[in-house]
Amino acid sequence: AGLFGSAEAVSHWGLELRKAVRGDSKKFGNTQLVQRFVKRRIPKSVGDFGLLFMKPTPGKASCGRYFHSSSFGHTGFTGTSFWMDPKRDLMVVILSNRVHPTRENKTFLQLRPRLHDWIVQS
Repeated sequence: AGLFGSAEAVSHWGLELRKAVRGDSKKFGNTQLVQRFVKRRIPKSVGDFGLLFMKPTPGKASCGRYFHSSSFGHTGFTGTSFWMDPKRDLMVVILSNRVHPTRENKTFLQLRPRLHDWIVQS
C-alpha cells in the first residue's frame, strides 16, 4: 500500500489520525485500537514495526535522527512518506517521485531522513 492523494488530503488524514491517537476522534474507530496500531508490536531485534506503521530505527530511520521513539510512519516505493512524532506534535508529509526518470534512483532514500532532520532542527 502507498500514500495516494494530494499533500492536503494526506495531511488531513494525518490530522484525523493524530486526533484518534489522542482520543479526540471517532473517525478512526476505537481509540484504544488506534493506539495499538501506532505502538511497537515486535521486538527491536526482529524489526521496527507496529501493527500498521513503522517505528524509528535508530541510525537508519527514514524520519531522520530526531523523531521520538513513540513516532510512527509509513513510506511508499515512490518516495512518499508520512511520519508523526506525538511528543513534538509534529507531522511531516512528503510526496515525491523518486522513480523518475528511473526506478534505480536511490538518492532520495538518503535525502528523506535529512529533510526530516532539517524540519526538526528548524
